Amino acid sequence: TTSSAAQTVIATAGGVCNAVAFWYEAELDDEMTLSTDPSISPATRQAVFMLPVERLVSAGDAISLTTTFSEGGEKVSFEVSGGVVALEHPPPGKQVVQRWHFGMLNDTQRNEAFYAALRNQVRGGDHVLDIGAGTGLLGMMAAKSGAAQVTCCEKAAPLARAAEEIVTANGLEGIVRIVPKLSSALTVGPTPAFIPGAEFLVAPGRDMAGKADGVVAEI
Repeated sequence: TTSSAAQTVIATAGGVCNAVAFWYEAELDDEMTLSTDPSISPATRQAVFMLPVERLVSAGDAISLTTTFSEGGEKVSFEVSGGVVALEHPPPGKQVVQRWHFGMLNDTQRNEAFYAALRNQVRGGDHVLDIGAGTGLLGMMAAKSGAAQVTCCEKAAPLARAAEEIVTANGLEGIVRIVPKLSSALTVGPTPAFIPGAEFLVAPGRDMAGKADGVVAEI
């Protein structure tokens, strides 16, 4: 059983509406409420729902937001209407991106440490495998450290889709390849013959042409 609720929100700035950030409130009794409201809780506790349809909006536009949730509240989805459709994606199996990804991306000290390690370890011509690539940040660092090819695997479809756009925006699509699946599901084959015009030497049906020279992963 599902329930829906609709409301209208006003855009405070122009741009692309492509996600909904949300949080929960649990009323335990008349006096106690547990909340992940960003104004009172750490930012790592909120989540972001990636919309399958991106819309161009201007400041002051009225946007209709419909929230649908299951009876137990364990599943939630959002639908937005209003503005001009800019891009439509096929709905992924999972559209919620956990908020802790944002904290990692903004952790300058962490990112600089990873970049320094990659510059020290990656050699020219290496093939690097990035496991749990997220937005592709570490994979791009590996490319800029000299890797000839970087394979990034990311199981969350919204993140993998974003990573592809980010890699292209940084001009690294000829080196960094995003594979939207678990590392355990990657298929590796022998290096195929060169195919003129192909960006990556990957055999048909294979995710990687051969074994990686180095692996980037966070444990």
